[in-house]
Amino acid sequence: MDLLVEVKKAQSGDNMAMVKICQQFEGLIKKYAYKAYLKTITEEVLAEGYLALVEAIKTFKFDKNVNFAGYADSKVKFAIWNLFKRYKQQWEHEESAQQDFNESCMLDYLSADIDIAEEFTQQMMKEKLKVEILKLPQKQQEVLRLNMVEGYSLTAVAKLWHVSPQYVYNIKKRALQNLKTVLV
Repeated sequence: MDLLVEVKKAQSGDNMAMVKICQQFEGLIKKYAYKAYLKTITEEVLAEGYLALVEAIKTFKFDKNVNFAGYADSKVKFAIWNLFKRYKQQWEHEESAQQDFNESCMLDYLSADIDIAEEFTQQMMKEKLKVEILKLPQKQQEVLRLNMVEGYSLTAVAKLWHVSPQYVYNIKKRALQNLKTVLV
């Protein structure tokens, strides 16, 4: 019964009650976050777990006769699972792109109507661009990859990150400006 009292307090805006509940469910979140297959993204998983717990606190309905601990457990578990699925798709896409890149051969590009010097210059520019992109801040790299390489619209990226499309547009604009100053 004490937990339900704390949930009611947290729903009414009591930050201390929210903190108490988060501390109480810390073990549950860590149980799901410290799985071997999540090792590379543990910090994001922990954050996602706490966000799911806060969402569970805010959306819990007392009139449904549901156990809050079970409700919170399912919210946390599925939020972390969905995060893992998003990362898994991203990893598979990157692996596929790397395989495609490795399978391509310079001999495939050689033919009688291709200017070798021009191809070499373009290849060098691509390499320089890759190096300069890696120097950009992480968010700028991510926007360029999602938008320009994977073909996500800025709106789709904004939904994925839970931010406004204008924010994503500004990040992309800064990234392109940074690249322009270095490459021109």
